[in-house]
Amino acid sequence: MTATLNPRERDPSRAYRLIEARLAQLEGFGAIIDAGTVTCSTSTVTTTVTVAGLASTDLVHLSPASSDAASDANGWAYVSAIAAGEFTVTHASNALTRTYRWFAFTPPS
Repeated sequence: MTATLNPRERDPSRAYRLIEARLAQLEGFGAIIDAGTVTCSTSTVTTTVTVAGLASTDLVHLSPASSDAASDANGWAYVSAIAAGEFTVTHASNALTRTYRWFAFTPPS
């Protein structure tokens, strides 16, 4: 059972120990490399995002950040390629301005 940190905790050393213990548990789950937003180009079906430190073995997650991205019934977007320093989002080419939040992370080994 994992101890939880009470938001009203007054003992800084207890709070620190609980946070340190939780971070140690998460250590095996990989590491966030970077995060940001990407707006899909309207005149093409791919958009490339540059990410310093990204490796081809890393993972990228997309999440809609605009109403057009969330509600585009005819559109879709997915990460179609991950290479050293960049990833590619493949998407529909239409007039909507679709913005997605993304984060890149190294998977656990």
